[in-house]
Amino acid sequence: MRLRKFALVAAIMMFMTACSGEAPQLLDFLSNEPSELNFEGMIFRIYQDGDRDLRYIDENGGATSARHESIIQRLSDVETKYNCTIITDCGEPTDAGLKFASGIPCADFFNSTLKYAYPMFLAGYFIPVNEIPTIDLYSGKYGTKQLIDSLTWNGKTYGFYAQQWGQGPMRFSNAMTYNPEIFTLINHPTPNEYYEQGNWNWETLRAVGRDCVSISTPDHPVYLSSSNSHFFRMLMHSNGGEYIIEDDNGKYSYGLLESKVIEALQFAHDIYAEGLLEKGSGGHEEYVNKFSNNMYAVLCEYADYGVDGLISSTNEDYSEMKSVGYCYAPEGPRVEDNTRGIISNYTSFYHITKEKEDDVELLGHLMEVLFASIDEDPNEWKEEFMTMNFFDPMSAEVYMTQAENAYFDKVIFSSDQIFDTIAQAVTKGNIMESLQSIESMVNSQLDAGINKGR
Repeated sequence: MRLRKFALVAAIMMFMTACSGEAPQLLDFLSNEPSELNFEGMIFRIYQDGDRDLRYIDENGGATSARHESIIQRLSDVETKYNCTIITDCGEPTDAGLKFASGIPCADFFNSTLKYAYPMFLAGYFIPVNEIPTIDLYSGKYGTKQLIDSLTWNGKTYGFYAQQWGQGPMRFSNAMTYNPEIFTLINHPTPNEYYEQGNWNWETLRAVGRDCVSISTPDHPVYLSSSNSHFFRMLMHSNGGEYIIEDDNGKYSYGLLESKVIEALQFAHDIYAEGLLEKGSGGHEEYVNKFSNNMYAVLCEYADYGVDGLISSTNEDYSEMKSVGYCYAPEGPRVEDNTRGIISNYTSFYHITKEKEDDVELLGHLMEVLFASIDEDPNEWKEEFMTMNFFDPMSAEVYMTQAENAYFDKVIFSSDQIFDTIAQAVTKGNIMESLQSIESMVNSQLDAGINKGR
């Protein structure tokens, strides 16, 4: 199947867009379930972070895609077969948190980014998924084993991924999008071609940046990329660095003083000081505009937001681009495996609230039928996803490899100040001083949060 240009997706819906046309024939997933299962009119609630619930209808009066239509049908089928009502809602995650705290019915299944869900986990609003006896957690419905294990803290799993719905995309901190036209202009292979040659590393990245600057003119400057925390974060991960590290006893601590982090941030400072990164701050649309107009060779801002980041942009110049690539971060000298996707705190997962704490077995039965594959082949969504979101097979393969080997970035255990500190360390060059300045604060946050009671 020919891979084609990024399609506009409803990213907030947090499930994958499928090819246009009629909804696929739904698998008769209910036929093998025990006929005696009956929820006796129970009401279940699914709350989505954002402005679209799972039954959202677009301005044309229909579902946003064939896959979305299938999910809506799944909700109706479960209601009919098992004698229950599924209420879908959406809104700000903070509003949901206030309702959780007040005991106001809001959600049995809460879909939100880890950034907002983590404080709710600390507040005790969620039921650990691995304590529900009536689900098969590692069946493939709820994510890969590696992903589930990385969402398990202190022996409790606090989230799951609607894997066989095609929920996505995941958002990775150790990836980049690139502009193939720039690489042609500077007579370089693309990052994915460099990777296949075994030569996609820091020094290659530096050489790309130097040749970008060499073709700059006063009217049209060209840089390797923008100088923001997303780019520095990518380089840190590319050398095996982590914000938060875990010891053999399961205790978490500040990780930015590890030598591999210092080495990565020093490299970031070196290319920044050389002028290969554009200095100054900007917003999302500004980064997209410059990338689209051949001013940046690579972009990390939206790779962190997932492949939907640029798709969701309203930038007209981007929509006219003929090609965009997606690649691994360049390998640092100390990274062990650069192909594992590091999930950022802006990826959404489902969490199970305590609203039906006394009915966890019933919740489990509901999960097993609700989140079962909507396709006859549970892997069908992968081909559709790759076809709709990537220009070329190698970019699609890179993303899918990351997704199948993904693990969770534990930066949410701290505060956003950690990003500002990294940016300051790189741009000012006072790396050790900047990183040491927040060590005590971050460790205190960890001890008051994820380490509490250990």
